[in-house]
This record gives sequence, structure tokens and C-alpha cells, in this order.
Amino acid sequence: MPLSKAQTLLLLAESQSSAFVVDPFIAFSVAEWRTSPTRISKLVQERSRGELVAVRSSATIEDADPDLPPGLFYSELGVDSSDGVHLTTAIERVIESFNRHERARSAGDANEIIVQGQLVGARMSGVLSTGPAHDLYFSVYYNDESDRTDSVTAGYACKRADVLREAPSLAEPWSTLRQTVLAVEALLTLPLLVEFGVSATGQVHVFQARANHQETRPPTKSTVRRVALNLLKAARSEIAARSEVWSDMSDWNPGEMLGDRPRPLAVSLYQYLVTNDAWIRGRSSLGYRRVTPSVLVETLAGKPYVNVRRSFLSLTPAHLPRELAERLVEDRLQALTERPELHDKVELQLLFTVADVTSPGRTACLLERGFSRSEVEEIDSELRALTSSAIAAHASFHQKDAELVSRLVDWSPANRPERDEADLERLRRFVCEGLAKCRDDGVVPFARQARLAFIARDLLGRFTVSRCVDEQWYENWWRSLDTVATKVASAFVDVSCGRLSRPQFDATFGHLRARTYDICSPRYDQIRWLPIHTASRLLRKSPTTLNSREQDRMAAGLAEAGLSLGSDEFLDFARSAMRAREDIKFSFSSVVSDILEVIAALGDVLGFSREDMSFLTVQDLTNPTVEGVRHEHLRSCWQTEIKNRREAWTAGLRLVLSDFIAAPEDLLIVRQRSTRPNFVTKAAIEAEVVALSSPSPDPAAALKGRIVAVEAADPGFDWIFAFGIAGLITRYGGAASHMAIRCAEFGIPAAIGCGEEIFQRVVRSKRVLLDCADGRIDVVEAVGTL
Repeated sequence: MPLSKAQTLLLLAESQSSAFVVDPFIAFSVAEWRTSPTRISKLVQERSRGELVAVRSSATIEDADPDLPPGLFYSELGVDSSDGVHLTTAIERVIESFNRHERARSAGDANEIIVQGQLVGARMSGVLSTGPAHDLYFSVYYNDESDRTDSVTAGYACKRADVLREAPSLAEPWSTLRQTVLAVEALLTLPLLVEFGVSATGQVHVFQARANHQETRPPTKSTVRRVALNLLKAARSEIAARSEVWSDMSDWNPGEMLGDRPRPLAVSLYQYLVTNDAWIRGRSSLGYRRVTPSVLVETLAGKPYVNVRRSFLSLTPAHLPRELAERLVEDRLQALTERPELHDKVELQLLFTVADVTSPGRTACLLERGFSRSEVEEIDSELRALTSSAIAAHASFHQKDAELVSRLVDWSPANRPERDEADLERLRRFVCEGLAKCRDDGVVPFARQARLAFIARDLLGRFTVSRCVDEQWYENWWRSLDTVATKVASAFVDVSCGRLSRPQFDATFGHLRARTYDICSPRYDQIRWLPIHTASRLLRKSPTTLNSREQDRMAAGLAEAGLSLGSDEFLDFARSAMRAREDIKFSFSSVVSDILEVIAALGDVLGFSREDMSFLTVQDLTNPTVEGVRHEHLRSCWQTEIKNRREAWTAGLRLVLSDFIAAPEDLLIVRQRSTRPNFVTKAAIEAEVVALSSPSPDPAAALKGRIVAVEAADPGFDWIFAFGIAGLITRYGGAASHMAIRCAEFGIPAAIGCGEEIFQRVVRSKRVLLDCADGRIDVVEAVGTL
């Protein structure tokens, strides 16, 4: 039999631990209260000396039922122990609340009540949740914004942090909370839930503790534990040595494109093709600063992060004096550390990367942050010059980039080895040449067009801020877009209706996969559920026009931004840039997909599975020293690398890593920040939720009329738009990300990049309300609700 809450509290009170205190309390059964309420009231008054007390439940089932929700039974704080009426009323309310659960009701007089001296003026309160005895972290659900000690259990406020058990040093109150966890576990030796408060002096007060029966995660093996801690130690050293800021969603969004813990091949492909050099070559060609070194994405403890300082500097105009550019970057980094929840919205809410069509412009805030008026004017002037020259160069770049990508797309099928090719060197040569060509002729043009598309999107958004156009027009403009996403969704409908054969579909769209860089993710032409005969009808496209007043306002805004073009010319540019971005991404991804298939074929020759090959890197595959090496020797070398990297990757999965890192301590105390999603459209939809990690066997049946929740989505997930989804919610993604644009184009309500806390709440729900106009995601029905 587990100990009751009262028995556990007594055990803790008698432990004489220096890590925590248990405030004086008495516990009594309902039967005892019914028999002698006067005696119990007097005893409470003697113990509490007239101070405030908390009256809590100790039902017989609270330590026996793993599914019992916290806060089910009534508790009352702030009870004046010298006021007999107040005390009696509070106790009776607790007793009455036992009727909320059938088993507690049937226990009747055996249930207990706890009356305990109340901690007043708490600086923090919440619940400590421990895992198995050998796990790496304990979790803290807490409130540090008010002195209420029941705000977490009552659901009024809750933050979360995961704290490393073996942290070498922690700031207060985290260090004392860690000591409390270890001390309580030494007494009770079970996974625990510990309700606590921290006084103004830093003393931890334990209110109650009970077994955390819901914890099912197996203990971490000692070898995995050692590897994981070594990864964390190396990452902390790197962060401490370089004093950088890291984000998994700023700029090129590795969290969205690769997922939270991608395997080595996917990371190295993304780095080689995009973030080592191509990204800045495309960006700097438009007048942005070329930074050195040019590596944007690096891994810390196995998770890819953007170097935020490098990213911010690369988004300053090349002709802005270096000293002023660096001051601007330092200021923006400081603004980000003040509001880290904006790390996936930096370009729209923190940075100044495009000329502004409003007056006063966004840069006016710099006047309050130590910049002189002449410095702000210089920043604005360079942004106007950059934006003007970039838009003017768009037509010529568009033609040049289209030619480069066309040659790339023609090269791949002409040189791709046959499926049964067993010539190791020929296979490897295609990988080496294909990667270089894809980077130079595909990704560099894409980086350029993606930047032009962002310029267009930023200006369009600012026109709504200035009320040049209303939000309905803005929504309609996005819906009028006709990009490759429309072609993909239309093709699904055509296949389902018999207007397009499956081979014809595969010839154009078969290369797509729901994770562009993941060799283990199947291509469309490898998925047998196509076609589905219940594909939905697509949203009809309709052109948008401006009235004469809107045209005049837009012209005035463009002039304010230093742009010598009319409203029609600007909108043509915006539409062209958006389409070019999506077309080029679609095209170069076909070559990436072919390269992954050839890498899989390389593995077949040497006896490795796709999963095995996912633990190699581009460097392994393209290393010139392996040319001509005998198969047996290469197999042995790669086998060792695969084994070591699989072990490191598996260990890394046990780590809790933040989405934003500004100091080494952020690896020891990982705070789950509240994130504001990027809402798309102004619609509201209530529907059932379906969580999606890969194409399902029957997507039409699974998705139609539902809100789809997916961790992150790239172009390989475009198939979902053909199947009548009601809405979309993603963990990763920015306001200008792939899925944000897709949902705007199709008029689908979405919450893009809602963060871990909201996303987990959604995927654990059966039905939610997604209200984009009000910026809300409400759980309507939890899983298992009757």
C-alpha cells in the first residue's frame, strides 16, 4: 500500500533534511472531524499560533490512482486559523469535494484532511516531477510571477523547466530545488511529484509529495548516460568559449527543415547544400553583407542551431559602415535575449532588413536605445538603397536563376545511375558531382529568390500596418497565388479522378518526400496509397485588385521606401518572387531526392540499410581518400562510423535541449518558453486533431475535416492540402516559412511555430478550437474525455 499524502508529509517532516522544511501540520480523517471538530479546531489553532493555514485534501485514492488529475479535490489557502467559522467552512468544502470522484466518495470517512501552516510571500511555487532514479533531468512546473502557492495545481499559471540532475553549478533557487529533489528521492525512492514553495529567503517548503505513477520512461543506461553527459559538456564548453546566441528557428530554420533531432546525414546535407556557404552567396548578391566565416548552422549536443549573431550581421546592408552594423547587431541580440520567445520571428519583429513603407518607420525605436538620429537615418538610407536595387535586379536574376536550375534538373536524369547499378565509384561520383551542382545551380539561386520573396512579403505586411490595404485584401492576395503547391494538390485530385495516371504523376512529383533531407523518408513514388479517391476540391483562385484610393496609398508607401515603381509593378514583382522561390525549391529538391536514392544504392552495395546510411555524413561520402578503396575496407570504416554515431545520436535523444541558447546555463536549466504562434488567416475552426509524423496509409480518411498537427513540414508535406484538412498546427515554423505561405495560399487556418508547450497540448487533445483572429488554440475535448 502506498503512503497517504499525510503519511508521506510526516515522513518528510521527520527527516530533518537541510534541503527543505515542512511547515507544521495536522492530519485527520473525515470520521475524526465528524466526531470531535472542536478538539481538532483547537489543535489547529495551537499549532499555527493564529497564522494563516492551508486546508488540503488527502483522499485515499490520491496516491493510488495514476490518472487522477492534480487539483481535482478542493484546497483553500489563506484560512485564518483563529477564525473558527472560516476554518470549519474550509474543511467542509474539502470534504464535500471528495464527492467529485466515485472512489473517493465510496471511501467516505476514511479520507483525510491536512491543515498546514501557509507559506506567505513565496517567490516561487510549483511542482517538482522526477523521473526514474537514473534519469538525467527533473522537471519543475512553476510560477514565479505571483506569491500564490496554488497557481500551478489550480491551473492559473505555469512555466516549465527541465533541470539537469548532475548540473555542476546552478543559480538559486534551482540549486536548492535540485538538493530538495535528491533529498526527497533518498527518502521515498520512487518517481515523485513534490508540491513546493520557495520563501523570500530562498528556503524550500514542501507542501506534499506523492508517487508519480504516470512516469513510464525507462531509466537511462549507464553507457548512454555517460555519452549524453559528454555531449552536453562539450556543448557547454563551446558556448562558454564563443559567447554566441543560438536558435533552432531563426533565419534558415533547422528546427523546421530537419526536425528536433535529425540524424547526421540529414544535418550534413543541409549544411553542405545550404548553410555552409550557399545561403550567404545568394543573400549577398542582393546587397546584404557577406559574413565570414560563412557557416550558419552548427550542432550542439546533436541538435542543429543557427548562429544568431552571424545571421543578424548577414542581414545588414553591405554598405552600412561595419562599426554601425555591429552596434546594430549587438542591440538586436540584446532585444532578443530580453524577449527570446521572438526567436522564430526575428525578421518581422526585431530586425530591419527591408525599406519601410510606413512613417515613422520601425527603426524609430532605435532612438530610445542609444542610437543618434543621424545613425538611424543612415540605416534607413542604406535599407532603401538595398531594397531598391534588389527589386530592380529581380528580372535579370529571375532569368539567370531559372536557367541555372533548368540545367541542374536536366543534368540529374542524364547522369543518374540505374537503380541496380553496383559500381561503387560511379555511384559515389554522382553523389559528389550532384551535391556540388545542386548547391551552386540550385540552392544559391533559391537563397537569392527566397530573400526577394521575403522582401516582397515584408513590404506587403507593412502595407497592412499602414492601413494602405486591409487585412481581408491581404488574405485574398495570398489566396490568389498559384504556386507549385497548387500544382501538387491539383495533381492529386486529377489522379483520383482518372485525369492523370499514376506514372504521369510520379514523373513530375514522385521525387517529393516528407523530409527533404531524410534518406529514411519515402518519396511519393515509393508510397502505395496513391491515389486516394476522396481527394477534396481545391480552393478556387481569384484575382485581387486595388481600388484607386488603395493604389494611391501604395504608391505613396513605395515612394516613402525609396522605390520608384507603381503598385501594379510592385505586386507583379511580389507574385513573381513568391512563385520563383517555390519553383526553385521544388526543382532542386528533385536532385536532392535523386542523390539520397543513390546514397541508398551505395549502402546496398556495401550491405547497409537506409537507416545505417543515415548515420554517415557528406564528408564520409565525398572524401577523396576513399576513391579506389576496396569494398571490404570501406565497409569496415563506415561500419565503425555508423556504430559510433548511432550511439551518440541515441544518447543525444535523452537530452532536453532548448530552442534558444544565450548562455551555458541554458543547457542545464531548459526553460519551456511561451511561444506566440504565427497565425494564418482570420478564420476560426473547431475540429478533431490528427497528429502526423509521416504520410499515413490512408490520408484522406485520416485528414479530411481535421486539424493536422505536425512537428514541422517542408514541401514534401504538400500532399496534405489535397485532402480537405480543416486547419494546420506545427511546432516549428516562422511567419514566412513554407507552410505559412502554403496555408495563406489555400486559405487554411493555421498556427505555425507554436512551440513545444502548445504543440504537446494539441497532440494530446482529441478536439481543439483554432481561432486565428483572436490568436487562440483552446482544447475543446481532451483524449479520453467522455
